[in-house]
Amino acid sequence: YLISKAKSKIDGKFVFIKEYDRLIIDSVKEYKDIFDFEIKLLQKISTDEQAQKYFPILYDFFVFESKYIVITEYFEGKPLENYLSKKSLLND
Repeated sequence: YLISKAKSKIDGKFVFIKEYDRLIIDSVKEYKDIFDFEIKLLQKISTDEQAQKYFPILYDFFVFESKYIVITEYFEGKPLENYLSKKSLLND
């Protein structure tokens, strides 16, 4: 997938735009299940004030041409993958 940083035309705040290739996601059941879980989780988090302190808010999710587009709150920090890979190294 591709992640871009963009400025909202509505309020001027920065957002993340994540683009996923629908053909890849939809072709493998496991990928589709993970993607659907992520969207449902972000939807739930976006309505929970406590969770919003720690996780990005989902602003929008839609299909455009051959892509799934997910727009979330922008936040500074390191990618989660970096944190998880370091954490797993410590636990080994």
